[in-house]
Amino acid sequence: MKAAVIYRYGPAYSFKINDMPEPTLGESEVLVKVKASSVNPVDWKIRQGKLKLITGYDFPKVLGADFAGEVVSTGSPDSRYKPGDKVFGMERAVKGGAYAGYITVKEKYIAPKPESMSFEEAAAIPLAGMTALQGLRDQGKLAPDDKVLINGASGGVGTYAVQIAAAMGAQVTGVCSTRNLDLVKKLGAQSVIDYTREPVLVPGKKYHLIFDTHGNLSFRNAKKSLYDGGILVSTLPSPKSLVDLGISKLNSHKHMEIFVLHPGHDDLADIKKLADEGKLTSVIDSTYPLEEISEAHERSEGGHVSGKVIIKI
Repeated sequence: MKAAVIYRYGPAYSFKINDMPEPTLGESEVLVKVKASSVNPVDWKIRQGKLKLITGYDFPKVLGADFAGEVVSTGSPDSRYKPGDKVFGMERAVKGGAYAGYITVKEKYIAPKPESMSFEEAAAIPLAGMTALQGLRDQGKLAPDDKVLINGASGGVGTYAVQIAAAMGAQVTGVCSTRNLDLVKKLGAQSVIDYTREPVLVPGKKYHLIFDTHGNLSFRNAKKSLYDGGILVSTLPSPKSLVDLGISKLNSHKHMEIFVLHPGHDDLADIKKLADEGKLTSVIDSTYPLEEISEAHERSEGGHVSGKVIIKI
């Protein structure tokens, strides 16, 4: 099968398009013919070697977490899937495998593809969409009529977070740059903050939840903009955020959570339902063929991406 492979950690041009053996199907797994994948920041951080303590040095590596495609075969006679079924899902990013013609994945990490979406639109969702859903619902405890501030509202996670929060009945304020103001409003934000022209956190303006997809808001500043019982959820763990987390433990009325994704079928199914009801769409920044995977990674690494960068396979 054709795959985008790295033989060492390094820059985007480290990718090589080579023929690789088709993955072996295990019990409780599904073999999927990949139609599309997408680029998440964790993918290029792995490629750069920033997570090498976790990913190790066993090369060659095929990266990529998100995918959408068609089931080829299953490893169990009791599988809920059959050949030809259209599915979407994700593999753990540290394992990868989606930048290729085929991928094997455990059934618990996939779900039927949204009928209303193309393979490319569905492949944009899994990691970013589940991060948004779980971050808002599970860690953020978002409730109807709550006021939520979404920092990075035009990014991969942010575009889904705005839509999911709106579908949950929250009052959404999105933070983005000037060029994305209309996009974020269209996605469901009642108000927007242009971070290039005005401060994100304003004295007297408070929220029940601050959902920080950029990881650049400190708890020390954010707590002033939280109601009592309010939560700051950061999706990007860092040494700074870990210090903030410790500080937040000293505050009994407001606190901080650092997000950890728990991918699964049920949440993918919930997102599919939202998509098929017309409450969620994928914002596609750009689409590249697998042969241009290096350019796709460079586009994502450059920042200022609106939505997701897609790989068509």
